[in-house]
Amino acid sequence: MNNNNSFIKECIANALVDLMSTKEFKDITITEITKKAGVSRMSYYRNYFKKEDILNNYMTEILEKYGNQRQYIIDNNKDSMYPLILHAFNFFKKHENFVITLEKSNLSNIIQNKINDYIFNFYPEEHNETSSKYNLYILSGALYNTCKIWLINGCKETSEELAKIFVDRLFK
Repeated sequence: MNNNNSFIKECIANALVDLMSTKEFKDITITEITKKAGVSRMSYYRNYFKKEDILNNYMTEILEKYGNQRQYIIDNNKDSMYPLILHAFNFFKKHENFVITLEKSNLSNIIQNKINDYIFNFYPEEHNETSSKYNLYILSGALYNTCKIWLINGCKETSEELAKIFVDRLFK
């Protein structure tokens, strides 16, 4: 049941993002989403209350996948931020369509908020000290905005070049 429900959620998310490439988010109906996804309205309402929930859930799921891969990188590169930042840029490149679609729909705050949550959950000890808390927001904002602009501009730099620029600027 869980795999089937994950598949249904993925179909719904893909349908919504696809529809957003040709139509305003506010004008997309639940009927259009379910028809494009090939699922029933009952399946939709079993998983979501509103369209924004689809995007929030999808972003949470892709960040979970990112986190699973991220731990391996941390374990094997304890002395350098470069592999971790490179992984982030490559990961966002993989989800380029999602990022650009949300940006064009003025919904990129969904991504930024989820990245904030992810970083705060990853560094829970940093919440208590004011300067550390702001450092996490600086990292989150810089990382997402750099990725977003890089993707929107057509990835003229390689992910390796961009990771080096980012690490040199923020961590040296």
